[in-house]
Order: sequence, then C-alpha cells, then structure tokens
Amino acid sequence: MTGNCKCNVKNWLVSTLVVAAVYFGLDWVINNNFMAGVFEANSQYLRGPEQIAVMQKWVYAYYLVFAALFTCLYAVGHDSQKPKFTQGVRFGVFIGFFYWGTTILGMYPYVPWTNDFYVKWFVWGMVDAVVLGVVTALLHKPKAA
Repeated sequence: MTGNCKCNVKNWLVSTLVVAAVYFGLDWVINNNFMAGVFEANSQYLRGPEQIAVMQKWVYAYYLVFAALFTCLYAVGHDSQKPKFTQGVRFGVFIGFFYWGTTILGMYPYVPWTNDFYVKWFVWGMVDAVVLGVVTALLHKPKAA
C-alpha cells in the first residue's frame, strides 16, 4: 500500500451496513412485487422455497460482501470536486452495466430462463445499482487529509 487510500474506515463500515440494508430492502420489494410473476414463470429453474430458506445465510453474506466492495470502489474513484448525486448515478450505471450486463450476458447461453426474465432482471438490477450508487455517494466522507 502506498498510503493513498481515500477511505475513511469508520465511514466505510457504516456505509457498507447501510448500503447492504438498502440493497436487501430494494431486492425484497422488487422480487416480491415486480419480479414475482417472472420468478413464478421460471420456477422450474429455481430452488424451492424450503431450499432457499436453508441457504438464506449465503444471501445475507452476499449483501454484505457486495456492499463492502461497492462502497470501497466508490471511495477509490470518487472526485470530491463533483456533485455527489451525479457521481452516484454515474457510478451506479457503470457498476450496473459491469455487474448485471456481464452476468446476464454470460448466463444467457447456459440458463434457459425466458427472455422476459433476463430483461426484467437487468432493468431492476440497474435500478438497484443506481439507487445504491446515489446512497453510497451521499454517505461517503473522504478520509481527512
């Protein structure tokens, strides 16, 4: 390490927890409302509710790890001279395309979900990413010089 870390560790930890909670909440709302029909139409390709319940701890770990990396990447690349909101949107769009775009593109040939599933999953994933980008930008406090 060169000592150029722009991350305020205490703020990063708090941001990680807030972003993980917001992401979990957004996913709960999206998956139980806007994606419910698509999940139902593709249920033959998904684990059953009993199996999901047993494996739920992995989902919580996912939200925490994702949020930790997401907020850390933001801290490394933010520009304190630019408006937080627009940086958050830009970061969310970039990460959304990187994460959701490449994941869905890579899965498409292998997993026989409906095209509707892939389109809606991408769109709602982008919504998640942009909202999380804005939340992260608003929470971020750079390390004091």
